Amino acid sequence: MHEIHATDHKFRLTPYVPFIAHIYRPGNEVPNTSNRNRSFLVKGTLFPQQAHRFSINYRYTDLLFGDIMPLRLSWARYEENLVNQWPLANITQQAGILTYQYKPEDKKTDLLLRLWGNLTTGNTNTRGGAPRQPKNRDITNDFDRYLFMKSKSESGMSYDTDTRF
Repeated sequence: MHEIHATDHKFRLTPYVPFIAHIYRPGNEVPNTSNRNRSFLVKGTLFPQQAHRFSINYRYTDLLFGDIMPLRLSWARYEENLVNQWPLANITQQAGILTYQYKPEDKKTDLLLRLWGNLTTGNTNTRGGAPRQPKNRDITNDFDRYLFMKSKSESGMSYDTDTRF
């Protein structure tokens, strides 16, 4: 699978999409494709008098699913059929509508008031980085650490430290 990193001398091709059939083989599990949805809906209407109407609608949705772009398969080990398993994404949404309507029989007045709200929280793997990747890095500190480890290595000191970033 060396050709997976092919280039066309103008720009780097999206390397994994054309070879996905080699990564996800027949009969094997396809990670990051799980899906669990839970939701419920509550609706109700009250007519305290003929001209008045109150209604409430509330919806709750909880989604838990695997998501990884095929472009993020760089860690895949084809011979052992190992592919990244990313943390599951979670989205929770609550939405509601309160409605009041006043509609008397004389039809000279017609009032409709609606109050609508939505609260959505999400935690997905779509911001561009790897899971749990820091949003900001202290490059100065990384470089200082690199120079320190390099100086220890050049002096012949023995240490058991991984100096990769």
